Amino acid sequence: MIFRAVTVENKPFYFNITDAPVSINDKLSVLIRRPGTPLLYSKSIMRGVKSKEFFESDFVLSKENKFLGYVIYKDGFYVYNANTNLCDRIIDSTKYIFAANIMQYRIGNIANERSPINFVHEGRQFKLNRIMFADDKELYIDLKQTRRPAILDEIKICTGQDCNGVEFYFGQSLKDGVVELYNNQPMIRMFNNEFREIEKGDYNEQCKK
Repeated sequence: MIFRAVTVENKPFYFNITDAPVSINDKLSVLIRRPGTPLLYSKSIMRGVKSKEFFESDFVLSKENKFLGYVIYKDGFYVYNANTNLCDRIIDSTKYIFAANIMQYRIGNIANERSPINFVHEGRQFKLNRIMFADDKELYIDLKQTRRPAILDEIKICTGQDCNGVEFYFGQSLKDGVVELYNNQPMIRMFNNEFREIEKGDYNEQCKK
């Protein structure tokens, strides 16, 4: 999973958490570890797939060019219909046509439907707006319980699926595999390279930690 934001020149810009996006006011963010890059609209920061095929807020159309809704991420990627408030999982993306929402058209419509963008490092979960600064190796985050920096290469993106408020994260090792994004959903790649959905037993295991 990667991120896309809209620059102040209304152009798409792609980045990773290791680029250290930091809010400089209530509207704009800057990538601390990529000097010279343009200012980004904070509200336009969206999750997407590594292929850059689609990102949250993008328009979704059928193959017949019928408007179906917007891309959102909750516990996986969905097509969200703002008229019906219904969501359909994006499992087979080839069924759709995606159009980048660079003009940020009605992104407020999806704000309450998508899950927050969360990260985790050594059991500490934090949001984008908690990132304060970064150097070559560490990300400095503002949390009430600790301001200890996080190692950049060890930060993981949360999946939106949780147990008692503690989210699973991509790259997390469970009893029989590792959490990965597969068919645009967080799933477990088992040791035999087959995939399975995250199940109740996995939540029980997570809650014990």
